[in-house]
Order: sequence, then C-alpha cells, then structure tokens
Amino acid sequence: MPLLHITGVTGANKSFSLAFCFLAKETQDYYDWALKSLLTVFTSNKIPLPAVVLTNQEEALISSLQSNFPNLTHMLCTWHIQKNLVSNGAKHIKNKAKEFEMLQHWSNLIKMTSPGDFRSSFSRFCAKYGKGFGDYMIETWLP
Repeated sequence: MPLLHITGVTGANKSFSLAFCFLAKETQDYYDWALKSLLTVFTSNKIPLPAVVLTNQEEALISSLQSNFPNLTHMLCTWHIQKNLVSNGAKHIKNKAKEFEMLQHWSNLIKMTSPGDFRSSFSRFCAKYGKGFGDYMIETWLP
C-alpha cells in the first residue's frame, strides 16, 4: 500500500512532515482524494496554500496537483532525478568513477542560468557519456 508523505520547509530551511496518507493505488483518483482533503485543511484553517511543490515523476500525482492546486508551481525533485540517473546511468556507464563524474556534471548542468549555457553543456554531457544515455535523458527528463 503506497504511502503519500507530504513535507514542508520552514523559512529557516528545516523540513517537517505535513501529512501522511496511505493510498490503495497510485492513481489520480486516489491522489485527488488525498489532496482535496489537504486542501480542505488549508482552507478551513485559513492556511496559505503552498506556492511550490517538488515531486518525483509520478504522473498521476502531478496531474492531481495541477487539478487541485492550479496556481501551484510544480518542479521535479533533483534527489529523485539523481537516484534515477544512477540506476539508469549504470546501464550506460560501467565505471563507478565515471558515474560519480557524471553526477557532478549533471549537478552543474541543472544549475545553468541560461538556455544557451544549458544546451551547450548538455551537448558536452551527451558527447561524454554516450548517445544512449543522452537519448534517455532527453526522453525522460527534458521538456
């Protein structure tokens, strides 16, 4: 039974647990129920709605967030992306030292401040770690 764990971050950059909910399945209907319940708690207690939410790549959760919190900014969690990169990168990068180097390159890549800088750095990333891995990155992570 999946557990939906909703956390928050304080102004002092400390995380806290906001809500827990066991779901029968990870479908939009179940996420809708959980998020509508959370929305009721926020609105009935005059708590400001969140402005930004980070999630993994769970499409049903993302769709439910967009439906229930339409003014929300959604971002993918870099921790989840990195875990996925390690597991999928192992298929393309057989050397642990090169895998570590790839993660450092990725960390620098996602901090790029302009689209042009990102594109040129991503081209170098793909050239260095192979077309297969570059294709995976494009299909999985890039809009």
